Amino acid sequence: MQLDAMPAGSVSMESEFHTTERETVMEYSSGQTVTVGESQESPLTILDYNRREDRSLNITVIDSVGEGSELDGAEDVTLDPSGISYNPVTFTFNVDFIGTTAVETYAVTADIVGSDSEFWTLEVRNESITDENAEGAWNETWTMQMGLDDDVDLSRTVMLRVSGPNQTDSRHADLGHALNIRFTAESDGSVYNERVTVRVPQIYDLDFDDSSLQSIYGVKPGDTTRIELSIENEGNGDDTVSVNLTSLAPSDWDVLGASSTMLSADSVQTYSFDVVVPANATAGEYDVIVRLTSEDGVTTSNHTIRVQVARPIIEIVKSSITTESSTPPIAGEVTEIFVTVKNTGIVEAKK
Repeated sequence: MQLDAMPAGSVSMESEFHTTERETVMEYSSGQTVTVGESQESPLTILDYNRREDRSLNITVIDSVGEGSELDGAEDVTLDPSGISYNPVTFTFNVDFIGTTAVETYAVTADIVGSDSEFWTLEVRNESITDENAEGAWNETWTMQMGLDDDVDLSRTVMLRVSGPNQTDSRHADLGHALNIRFTAESDGSVYNERVTVRVPQIYDLDFDDSSLQSIYGVKPGDTTRIELSIENEGNGDDTVSVNLTSLAPSDWDVLGASSTMLSADSVQTYSFDVVVPANATAGEYDVIVRLTSEDGVTTSNHTIRVQVARPIIEIVKSSITTESSTPPIAGEVTEIFVTVKNTGIVEAKK
């Protein structure tokens, strides 16, 4: 068979194959490009196969010790209060090497996500120290080796101790705190991690800010008076507070306000309600009871607001009387006189 001559140019060759070594599927690949002149045979080419480097780890949490309760096994736990803080929780993770490298060194660290993260302590167990209470047995960072080589492990466990903040510094989050343990390969910086959830029990604590309260509030017949006060959330989590207003005034009065308000942790928020007084209201003092209830349905705080039907009491401050001129008024001429008016009542005077 006669073959026509091929034109000059480059020829690329690629090849790959898979094999099983140490119960691990290995992928080998090779590639080569050669230049062939017109009507020439390509030179003999040798393909050098390289094993694709893979440093992957499979990480799973298998146990936790010291938690108050579990919502989803060791993957979702709640801290157990102890004194002014919480008992430490120790997690055990199983780590399997599923890569292809002979030996890889990993830096093991951890972090936790939350507004109070600066108050947490996360420590990895240094297994080279037998006594877990000895100095250096727990560290913020620890290194270990894994791989296919006979001198390193294919599978091992890693322990992480989590110490929460003091209860006064802790913050509850509805979705919990995301705790991540990370294994960073030193050779290429690749990161493998596992995430668990750690929850801080919510503390409920409500009160009224005394500095925002008056001993008595004046209201006028035929008018609407807005009363403002400040509510304090002294707990460690966001709280949707139910507000109940109970009026002990006559039935033709109206007391109107929002039935709930949301307060973030350790915050103060203004709450207001309106007192609508009919025009024919008679003089007297009446109570409006403000009752706050936290989300837990148990924590409450009450305060009695006293309102008094009143009218402005206007007086002229005698010492304030002045004229437009320093000379006495002249008969037959108009003279402007200036006075200061003072409202000594407990309700606002309008023009």
